[in-house]
This record gives sequence, C-alpha cells and structure tokens, in this order.
Amino acid sequence: MSVEPVQNEPIRRYDAGPQPLGQTRAARPGLPRPGHGAVFMYCDRHGNWSANWADDYPEPDSAGARHGIVYFEGEGTYDEVETWARAQPAQAWYVAYPACAVPGCPPDKMIGYQPLPPIS
Repeated sequence: MSVEPVQNEPIRRYDAGPQPLGQTRAARPGLPRPGHGAVFMYCDRHGNWSANWADDYPEPDSAGARHGIVYFEGEGTYDEVETWARAQPAQAWYVAYPACAVPGCPPDKMIGYQPLPPIS
C-alpha cells in the first residue's frame, strides 16, 4: 500500500477581489513637515515621559501617506522630553495636563493638553 502526499491548499478567509472604492490599503506614515503639526508630551502612570510630533497632510504625499509622525525614542524625564520637544520644528507644542504632574504647574491650569510653557 502506498501513501500519496497530501497537497494542502491555502484557505482564503477573505474576498480576494478588488477593494471597494475608498477602502484602499493604508499607506505608512511619512515624516512631519517643518512648520506644521504639533508635538504632544505626555507621561504614564509611573512618571515616565514621552512625546510625538504629528502632522496631518492636506493631500497624500507621493508615497500615499496622509500624515507624518515622529516619536521620542523610549522614555525619559520631563526635562529630557521637553528638550526633544522644543527641538522639533513644529507649529505648536503641547503638554498633557492633568494626567501629568508638570513641575511648577498651578492646579487651576491642569485641563487637557495645554501649550508648553515658555522657557523661563
């Protein structure tokens, strides 16, 4: 008695036909444009700070990206992340209140994302 090898065919669990209009695959994000977008600083419940610079493009770029984003690498102290944030050539800079205890922030100013305070 001989045993024939079994040819397993892949099972498709989705329609392989063309995508409906307006439902194309999302492009990878690009880079923020200088002078556009905003930098957002925030911290986690352990007090580790992070940030990102996000920019929504008015039209997709040549690669099809509709927005650009850059992240602060890893986590840091407030001062480290603030230095990185201020170095980004964005249009605006924000820090998360009240989720983050920002040094020197009065309690009445702790409402959502607020503009990054000026350097004193």
